[in-house]
Amino acid sequence: MSTRMSSTRGEAFPQDEAKPFRMLSIYDSPDSRREAAHASAIILNELGEDIVADEHAWDLQSLEAAENLEQAAHEAAQADVIVLALATRAPSESLKNWANRWQQKRELTSGLLALIPSGKSATGGDLAEFLYEMAVTANMDFLCRKPRRFETGE
Repeated sequence: MSTRMSSTRGEAFPQDEAKPFRMLSIYDSPDSRREAAHASAIILNELGEDIVADEHAWDLQSLEAAENLEQAAHEAAQADVIVLALATRAPSESLKNWANRWQQKRELTSGLLALIPSGKSATGGDLAEFLYEMAVTANMDFLCRKPRRFETGE
């Protein structure tokens, strides 16, 4: 499983004209990685082809390394949308550290924090509550969505 993925799409704009739409995904398994990628693709499709998008994705386990934690926190601080596709029902220490770091560095005054509970978690449990509080503090909208049965093959 890779630690980090990054991609950019869309037409390039001159620096003074527009900044890219930034999106960050955090996942904790191959299945949740696919769910995060699918959600990101839907969002980018809705934005249209002319939008310059800067996408990054991280494996949650990789955030245990200080260098990765700092890089992922920096990316989250600039992100318009943060998608978390996680099977865990409670926030891990590395997730808490990452969330606290990006929240302190947050550069935007709005955005979306989305949780896609993976595996058997239907609601996200304590994780959803933790992320909701993070979103409120960061002045972001919060969305928690369980994939529909036909999407996951259950």
